[in-house]
Amino acid sequence: MNHVPISIVKAGLYVSERHGIPRATLLGRPSVEERELTAPLRRISWDAFCEFNDRIEQAWRPLGGVEQFALAVNEQTPEMLAVARRVLSPLQLLRLVISVGSWAHPRIVVRSKLLGPDRLQLELSLPDDMRDSPAFFRISGASLANSPRLIGLPRAQVEMELVPRRAMYRFLLPPSRTAFSLGSEVASKAHLLMLDRISHLQAEVIALLKMPRGGNSTGGRRQFLSWHGALTARQAEVLELVAQGISNRDIANRLRCAERTVEVHITDILKKSGNQSRAQLIAAFWGAQG
Repeated sequence: MNHVPISIVKAGLYVSERHGIPRATLLGRPSVEERELTAPLRRISWDAFCEFNDRIEQAWRPLGGVEQFALAVNEQTPEMLAVARRVLSPLQLLRLVISVGSWAHPRIVVRSKLLGPDRLQLELSLPDDMRDSPAFFRISGASLANSPRLIGLPRAQVEMELVPRRAMYRFLLPPSRTAFSLGSEVASKAHLLMLDRISHLQAEVIALLKMPRGGNSTGGRRQFLSWHGALTARQAEVLELVAQGISNRDIANRLRCAERTVEVHITDILKKSGNQSRAQLIAAFWGAQG
């Protein structure tokens, strides 16, 4: 199933509007329509996502191109960056960003190879049934190259080889700061913990997305729609933000409420949905949208 989380499109819209790009420039067939942003199905087709990327690339050219777009998107995660600055090296952060990307696009084939302590080779390939999207590869490369800037370091140098349906990147990362080197053991443990959580969530999502389109898949969607319909309007809003990976603190800031109120909403959502954890809730949310 060639689908992409709608949250990725929303993030691109949010950042673009903050930089003066009208929504109408990016939305509308054959890209994404406004009504799809609030529709029950929270994923869009890969083809529509490709069109959206093409419009992003064109709209951002006067503002510095995909480099500036990627940096602006990455800067929307302040809580993650605060942790990353304390414990992650540039290589660890780059691998973390790659892991998150793999969760968002589970059908894209990702191969990475460590070429040295500060060099990483990455290959992204599209399956044969997915439309080619050079803009997607260019935006991805810019986002990954800019990742060290999120922890106060210079952007990575990157060489990109782009061929139909595949991109090869070779990154030369800036050296870690002394504080990172001294805390390498703590950094490694923190990094492994984050990767473990992401891998666990990714496995759940992929398992759900690979369900056959027969009774189990239909039943999963019906079950989701059943408990989703039992949520209040505010709980549904909280659920969508949780599914985008946004922290409780940032959800509270967006909804202009106390963080404790967000925690109460999430507890109620877990009870109504029958899920035991935040990861299971997110997996159920995305899996039911396929």
